[in-house]
Amino acid sequence: MNIIVCREHHALKTFAFSSGMRYFSYNAEKIDHLDTRARKVEHREDYLRKIKLEELMPKRIGAYINTKMGLRNHIFLYSLLHDMDQELMQSLYRASDDGLLTHEEYSRIFDTDLIVKAFTTDKKEVWIALEISSTINDDDIERALKSADIIRRIQGKQSIAAVAGYVVPDQQADRAEKMNVEVIVVNERV
Repeated sequence: MNIIVCREHHALKTFAFSSGMRYFSYNAEKIDHLDTRARKVEHREDYLRKIKLEELMPKRIGAYINTKMGLRNHIFLYSLLHDMDQELMQSLYRASDDGLLTHEEYSRIFDTDLIVKAFTTDKKEVWIALEISSTINDDDIERALKSADIIRRIQGKQSIAAVAGYVVPDQQADRAEKMNVEVIVVNERV
């Protein structure tokens, strides 16, 4: 049995192959359809992994904040599972009313995956804006930086941009390091 599949210049071609007395046709259009479906499944799987990570990060971030960042007494101010903290909400309202935030900046805070407040050993407040993705990309780094900048402006406190994911490609790890963005690589077993 011989199978021949060819896609030449995106033109759809049908090829036939035979097995004894039977004739079958295999259509390149069907292959494209299956490729599209496979990409959709991969995208959904990636999305589900991201949601799982967003749900589990609040449970796991404390250890990272304590051991890797040297911060203590973390408080969740906003996440998928936590409503926004009143202090942060009031600061956002004031900044918005005073014209210090654009609509996009205001929305950016609500789109941030996790916002945490922690304290240094000498009791200074530090705010962390964390973007979570199964595979970290440049957009995640940019969003974390924007969120941290907005928090710094409206709170007047030190803020740290951070990204977390199962996979951090070398290029994004280097970029994050150059831009002072904390990178958290999460074990797949989470």
